[in-house]
Amino acid sequence: KLAYCYFSAAATIFHPELSDARMSWAKNGVLTTAVDDFSDVGGSMEELNNLIQLFKKWDVDISTDCCSEKVGIIFSALHSTICEIGDEAFKWQTRSVTRDITDIWSNLLNAMLREAEW
Repeated sequence: KLAYCYFSAAATIFHPELSDARMSWAKNGVLTTAVDDFSDVGGSMEELNNLIQLFKKWDVDISTDCCSEKVGIIFSALHSTICEIGDEAFKWQTRSVTRDITDIWSNLLNAMLREAEW
């Protein structure tokens, strides 16, 4: 799965000046894989719901708001990666895309929750 994330980024965003976009693509792909595995087999429904609530609140204290260490690790990875990608994108586009990224992730997390409920 991980090799596919890197290969798909390199194959579709191949211009040298787009290295930041390739990294963003690959990072999101790796995170998607990790979160999907968590929602499928690694976490409980309580943990998945907690992750979604943390994501909605965004500015949280993971030491008190997380119901498990796994949720804290995943939320921290999502939060830091999204902020990093948003900061890098701002340098190129001179506008914030962080909200767009969080909206996409919110939709994905909710879809994973619906899938887990089946």
